Amino acid sequence: MPLPFRPGTYAPVLTFFEPKSEALDIETFKRHVSYMAKAGVGPVVTGSMGEGPMLSIDERLQLVKAAREVLDEHKLPFPLIVGTGLTSTKETIALTEQAAAAGADVALVIPAGYYPTLMTRKALKMFFMDVQDASPIPVMIYNFPGASAGVDMDSDLLLELAKEGRNFCGAKLTCAQIGKITRLAGYCDTSEYLKQYPRSFQLRQGQKPFVVFSGFSDYLLAGSAARAHGAIAGIGNFAPRSFRHLYEAAERANESGAKGDVTEARTLQLILSEGDYATTKLHIPGAKRILQDLRGYGGHPRGPIQPIEESLYQASVRLPAVQRLFELEKSLEAKAQPDSTSVGSSSEHLQRTISPIDQSVVVTRHVPSDADVETIIATSQIGFVEWKTTDLEARLAIATRFLKEMETAKADLSEDLSRQMGRPIAHCAVEVEGTIKRGQHMVNIAKEVLGDVTNQDTDSPGYVRFIKRCPVGPVLVISPWNYPYFCQVNAVLPAILAGNSVILKPSPQTPLCGEWFVELYKRAGLPDGVLQTLHSTPDQIERVIKDARIQFVMFTGSVAVGRSIVKALSGTFKNVGLELGGKDPAYVREDADLQKTLPALAAGIFFNAGQSCCSVERVYAHASIYDRVVEGLAHEAKKLKLGNPEDPSVTLGPVVSRRSADFIRKQVAEAVKQGAKMHVSAELFPAAHGNSNFVAPQVLSNVSHAMSIMIDETFGPVVGVMKVDSDEEAIKHMNDSPYGLTASVWTDATKSKQAFEFIVEKLDTGTVYLNNADNLDPALAWSGWKDSGRGISLSKFGFDAFTHTKSVNIKYL
Repeated sequence: MPLPFRPGTYAPVLTFFEPKSEALDIETFKRHVSYMAKAGVGPVVTGSMGEGPMLSIDERLQLVKAAREVLDEHKLPFPLIVGTGLTSTKETIALTEQAAAAGADVALVIPAGYYPTLMTRKALKMFFMDVQDASPIPVMIYNFPGASAGVDMDSDLLLELAKEGRNFCGAKLTCAQIGKITRLAGYCDTSEYLKQYPRSFQLRQGQKPFVVFSGFSDYLLAGSAARAHGAIAGIGNFAPRSFRHLYEAAERANESGAKGDVTEARTLQLILSEGDYATTKLHIPGAKRILQDLRGYGGHPRGPIQPIEESLYQASVRLPAVQRLFELEKSLEAKAQPDSTSVGSSSEHLQRTISPIDQSVVVTRHVPSDADVETIIATSQIGFVEWKTTDLEARLAIATRFLKEMETAKADLSEDLSRQMGRPIAHCAVEVEGTIKRGQHMVNIAKEVLGDVTNQDTDSPGYVRFIKRCPVGPVLVISPWNYPYFCQVNAVLPAILAGNSVILKPSPQTPLCGEWFVELYKRAGLPDGVLQTLHSTPDQIERVIKDARIQFVMFTGSVAVGRSIVKALSGTFKNVGLELGGKDPAYVREDADLQKTLPALAAGIFFNAGQSCCSVERVYAHASIYDRVVEGLAHEAKKLKLGNPEDPSVTLGPVVSRRSADFIRKQVAEAVKQGAKMHVSAELFPAAHGNSNFVAPQVLSNVSHAMSIMIDETFGPVVGVMKVDSDEEAIKHMNDSPYGLTASVWTDATKSKQAFEFIVEKLDTGTVYLNNADNLDPALAWSGWKDSGRGISLSKFGFDAFTHTKSVNIKYL
C-alpha cells in the first residue's frame, strides 16, 4: 500500500552522472536522497530539477527503485513522489503505471507545455482526469505557469479537478498567487470536502484528503497562513534543514500567533527567501556545484545542459544572502549531531560567569548556535523596519517608562551587579541612580536633538530647506563589565530613541546587566526585536560586526579589542564608536585646598577598586606640597575596608579576575624593584593575598615614567605620585601617554582660573576636570583622544552616531 502523502517539505531530487560516461551515478543519488530525507525533506524523483527530459524511461525507473530502497532501508517516513508528466496523455499514463510498479507512492503530473495555446481549459481538464482515472497511485496536479511555455490553471479549474477526480491527492502551485492557494487549500481542508468528494485511496493517520503545496520556499510563511500544507522546492537539495526549520516555524507561528513565534518565522522566511532567490537563478548546474562545495559531491548536468559559469557561480555564492543561508544550514546540521562539539552548539557550549569573590560560578548561559545568532541579526533588521516608523513621542514614552522600571528594580539591579563583578553592594545603587539620571537627560533633549533642523532665517517664500535626522539601522553595542549600566545607557537609549534597533552584547562577566535592560524595556512596552541580548563567542561576534545588516558598532573595552574591531571593519565604510582605556592623570597645584582635595582625589583613585577607564592612575604634585599629597592619599587608602562586597560596611571589593590581580601585584613589585616606595602596608588588608582577587590599595612615591606603573593602564586600586616643579612640567608628563581620556587639575578655582584655562588648552584629553574626577556629566560630550577611543557619547552630540542626515530642498514653482 502506498505511503500516505502528508504535509511537510519535499524537494525535486537532483540526478547525478558519472563524470566521463554520463551514466547514472546511482550510489551518489541514493546518498543524496538519504541526506535530504534524514534532514526532513521528502524526495520527488525526476521532478523539475531531476533532468527528466534528459533521461530514458529505463533510467527514470532506476532512480525510482533506488529512492525506494533508501526510504525502506532507513525507514524514512516519506511517500515517494515521482514526476511523470511533460509528455502526451498516453505516455504519462504509461510512465505513471511503470513508476508505481517500481515503488512510487504518488505521481506528480505536469501537462506538456509545447503548445500552450492549444492547452485549453477543456484539454487540461481532460488530460488530468484521464491520467488520474488510469493511475494506480494517487496523483498530484503540478501547475507551473512560470515554466518556459508553461500553462496556468485558474482556481476554478483546480477546484473542479479536486472535486471530480477522486484519485487526486493534491496540487503543487508553483509561482501561483496566494489567493489561489487560499481558495483551494481552504476548501479542500474541510470536513465538507471529504464528505462530498471521498477519495479513491485510503486515508491514514496524518494524511490530508487533498494537500496544497507552494513551489518555492518564499511562500512557506504566507502559504501556511493561507492554509497550505508545505512546499516542494529545489532549495531542499542543499539547504534541507533550513527548509524544514522554516516550515516548522511557520506552522508554529500561524498556530500560536505568539509574537516570538511570528518573529522567528519571519526572520527565517527572510533568510530563505533571499537565499532561494539568489540560488534559484543558478538552477540545476548551480545546485550541483553548491553540493560539490558543501558536501563533496554534485558533478555536472547531462548534456546539452552546460555546467555553471564559474564567474556567475562565485558572484552568486558570495552574496551575503547566500552566505547567511549556508551559515544557517551548517549550524542546524551541527546542532543535529548528538555529539557535536562545534563552536556555537547551544547544547555543548556554556558561558560561565566566575565570581571575583570566591571563584564560584554565579551565572551560566548557553552560547547560541550560529543559526541562533543569524536569527538575532535578522530579527533586529525586522525590528528596525517597524520601529523606525514609530513616532518620537511614542519612543520617548517607552523610554520614560523604562527609566521608571529601572527605579523600581534598583535593589535587584544593584544586587546582581555586586554579585557578578564584585563591587561593594553599598556602591552599586550609585550606578543605577546615575544611569537613570543620564537616561532622563537624554529623554529631555531628544526632541531638540532629533528634530528637523530648519533654515528659516535664510528661507524664502518659494524656497524652503531643512535637515532630517534618520536612524542608521541595526546597531551592535558591546558593553563592558566595570560599569555596565552606565555604558549600556550611553549607547542603547539614544540608539533606540533615534529609531534604531539594538543588539546588546554584554560582557560575559555581567550578562544579567544586559538582560535587565531587555527585560525592563519589555516591561515598558518596547516591541519585540528592537532590543535583544547576545551572549556569544569571539568568532561569532566578529561575524556580527562584519555583517552588512549591522550599521554601527559601539564598543567599550580594551584598546587591543578596539583595534581588532577596527581591523574587522577594514574594507567597509561602517562607522564604529570606541570607548577604550585610559591612564588618567591628576595634577595637584601648590594652591590646592588639600583638606578637600585629598578625599575627593582618593575617591577618583580607589572607587570601584580603580576599575574605571577614567580612574586616576597617576598623580603629579607640586614639589612644595608633594609629601603632604603622598601622605594624605596613603591616609585615605588606609581607611578603606577590603572584603566581601556583600557586607554593607565594605568599601573596597575584589578586582574582577585572578589575572588582573596578578598583573596589578606584578606592576607594583616591578616599580618597587626600580626604586618606588610603598606607603600602605599590606598587613592592614589581610584579605589581600596572592591566591585571591583581593588586592590591597597602594600609594607609590619616587616613581618615574620609566616605570610601567606610570605608563601602562593598571585598572586597580593603585596610584603613583610624582613630583613636579611647574605647570609646564606637569603638562608635559600628563601628555606623555598613549591615552587621552580625562585629566584633572586641583587648584584654587578662583585665584588660578587663568592658570587652569591655560592647562586646559595644553592637555591632550577628551575631558578636563577642575577639583573633581571620574565623574561623567550627561550634558557633556564623552570622548577619548589618542588610544582612548573614537567618537562621542552623551550630550547632544551623543545622538549623532545613531543618525544619518537627510537634506530636503524644496522649491515652489
